[in-house]
Amino acid sequence: MKNAVAPLTLLLLMLTAGLQSIAQELTKESEAKIVEEIVVLVNKHRAEIGLDTLTIVPLVCEISKEHSKNMAKGKVGFSHDGFESRAKRIIKEFGGSGFAENIAYGQSTAQQVTEGWLKSPGHKANIEGDFTHIGVGLYADKKGVIYYTQIFVKK
Repeated sequence: MKNAVAPLTLLLLMLTAGLQSIAQELTKESEAKIVEEIVVLVNKHRAEIGLDTLTIVPLVCEISKEHSKNMAKGKVGFSHDGFESRAKRIIKEFGGSGFAENIAYGQSTAQQVTEGWLKSPGHKANIEGDFTHIGVGLYADKKGVIYYTQIFVKK
């Protein structure tokens, strides 16, 4: 029985190291790549159904990332709590007359999270809504689980 413990311990250490490297990679260049990919996938879907594409706004990305970070760190639950405050900040600093928000967690790729949103009627309605701008932000928790926030703005 002692012989089985050492390989299991090694496997657990390798898995833990793998999760840590995912989180570290996300904090570097892959975060920007995932954000860009999500926007491309959303705009591709919108174009396929005859809607205008959305313009990415750095401020809205920053606000989206803050919400993702707060969810990942447990400062707020996995929810839309505080959405009105986020919208008010966008109005103050960027403008806008309409807003919507999608959140998700656990998916590891832009493709997975976007497909998940498109399979959900409420999230899909936001993606297909009467909006002109978008911001996407993500943040990984200590275990490497990624939290996503996507905010849509009509200006």
